[in-house]
Amino acid sequence: MSKRKPSPTGSRWNRSVLISAIVILIFLALPWIFTKTSTTLSERQVTEEVGLVKTATDLLSPRIWWPLLLCSLFLLVFAFYKAIRSSSSKPAEIPDLPSAISTKRLGLLGGLSLVVYVLFFLLPFPLHRYYDLRRVSMGWIADRSWVAAITLSLAIVVLFLLYISAYRLTLHQNSQPLWTLVLLGALFFGLINLFVFPISSTDLYDYVSRGRISGIHGGNPLVQVPNDYPEDPYIQLAAWKKEPSAYGPLWEVLSGFIGRTSGGPLWNDMLGYKGIALLSYLLSTVTIAAILQRVAPHRGLTGTLLFAWNPLVILEGVANAHNDMIMMAFLLGGFWILSQVQQLDNKDKFSKPDLKNLIYAMLALLLLTLSVLVKFIPIFLLPPFLLYLLALWKGWKKNVVYVLLYLLPMMLVVFIYYQVFWKWPEISNTFIHRMEMFRMSLASLTNQFLGEFIQEAWAQGIASWFFLGAFVVGYLLILVRMADALGLFSSKDIATLNPPDSKVVKFFKWVLPWTLGTGDRKPWDILVSASLHILLIYLLLGSLWFWPWYLIWPMALLTLSKNERLITILMVVSCAGQLSTILWNFVWYWMGIEWHTLHIVENLVLALLLLPPLAIHLLSKQWRKLDQTSMENFMDIDNTRS
Repeated sequence: MSKRKPSPTGSRWNRSVLISAIVILIFLALPWIFTKTSTTLSERQVTEEVGLVKTATDLLSPRIWWPLLLCSLFLLVFAFYKAIRSSSSKPAEIPDLPSAISTKRLGLLGGLSLVVYVLFFLLPFPLHRYYDLRRVSMGWIADRSWVAAITLSLAIVVLFLLYISAYRLTLHQNSQPLWTLVLLGALFFGLINLFVFPISSTDLYDYVSRGRISGIHGGNPLVQVPNDYPEDPYIQLAAWKKEPSAYGPLWEVLSGFIGRTSGGPLWNDMLGYKGIALLSYLLSTVTIAAILQRVAPHRGLTGTLLFAWNPLVILEGVANAHNDMIMMAFLLGGFWILSQVQQLDNKDKFSKPDLKNLIYAMLALLLLTLSVLVKFIPIFLLPPFLLYLLALWKGWKKNVVYVLLYLLPMMLVVFIYYQVFWKWPEISNTFIHRMEMFRMSLASLTNQFLGEFIQEAWAQGIASWFFLGAFVVGYLLILVRMADALGLFSSKDIATLNPPDSKVVKFFKWVLPWTLGTGDRKPWDILVSASLHILLIYLLLGSLWFWPWYLIWPMALLTLSKNERLITILMVVSCAGQLSTILWNFVWYWMGIEWHTLHIVENLVLALLLLPPLAIHLLSKQWRKLDQTSMENFMDIDNTRS
């Protein structure tokens, strides 16, 4: 009697559910651990535990930048040559190189990238030397030297040129040695940047100060501000001393846990937050690889490298340790679970949800909820998740009741976390105040312009509500088109809600190079495309406050997409976003730190972020027209000869 072999699908199902359940249970237990072990220390204990914050007495010697400048020029020439050579042909024309040659070339590109991270970021800005200095940035450490500014700018450009060359090299490749190099590269890039000082952001010190509010002082960081605890020397390091936290309760629970378990020294706190950022970066990389190996194996290697080797993701996500990394790790986990559902729906729709589908759906939505409880942005992806799940079943209108089953665990998790910090209406103050904050956005530019003619309050109101309204319109349009593409509504409903010749549809087709359509696209591709473009229009229209590390969000989802034009655009925008740190840390200080110079630098950053991708978008359209015209002329000549 032969033994029955276990089903591969069943083993994948068990493994996916087990991993997701363990992760969710751990984070569900955190609020209970947090409230049970919370302690408040006396002022004397705090002072003894923390010690005094040092004052800077020396800067980095200016002489170090000259040899680094020469080195960066040499690397720039080489990287530019490699990038031009790799971009000289279209993706479809790139030959499948032998594995040994591709491995050597990718190893060279990865090794040079590692050298750049060490020479230009780790050695000049080591974490152990500057971590306990007050309000320090790379511009301060470099003494605002123009040589340092040029050197760091060239280093950033070199990193992106090497990154682009590596991306082009891995197209149409899927060998095991290349996979090993990509994953090892991610590991080494992350480890190097773990010990790089947060050179262009002070958010890490705000995390530390608010983690001490809850973890050491037993306070509420969603209501109280760092200035409420003047006896704590760490408060001197925070930038947002008068503002409560704008993050979710899960992040504040994690921060409190780090603050309480670090033992007091600032070095332990810094490594705790940077360790979470590194772990989130590596988990995101592995999750992207797992998703693509399941839904698009031919794009697995390229998509993984697209995220893992992106210099902005590494410098902002690991070196600066922004909590956007852990937010994206949870969100990508939700997409990973949904990719399992997609595999269960290869042929026919289900007449009703079975047990596996229900569990998968709940796990995916719970991971999405954990992402929202870190930062609130992923809440906009809840409707696309639900639309995708509803589209899996025949007669979905009869199964809407299952949506309630999905939402109940989500609401329970939200309640568990918010009951730790809930205090109404004080908890809403930070969101009200954020509506009055503008930085590096189209709304900010509009606010500046209107402020020249009308009162500031009126200018802020008009700018914020106009762009938020435009975002809502675009958001609803994407959801309607997604529902149409998934076949959830009849053509008559769509013709009423979304007329193809309407000015709104034409506007968003022009702004975003995307047409969801109703063709033969798979539900998974529709979900990824809709989610990606929701994040893009939020950054373009809905976000009044923008910083370069926000680009980590669309870059992570772009890896799951096959939109080549958006890949090119976001590569350029990522490079521009990282270069903007030079403007803020050097150019602004050269111009003099004043309000009018702040607006000048802000507008320069906007131009740097928006004009190159706009040019690429317009030129790509023109090139396609020229290619089409050339082909038509060639066909006419050929017909004439025959």
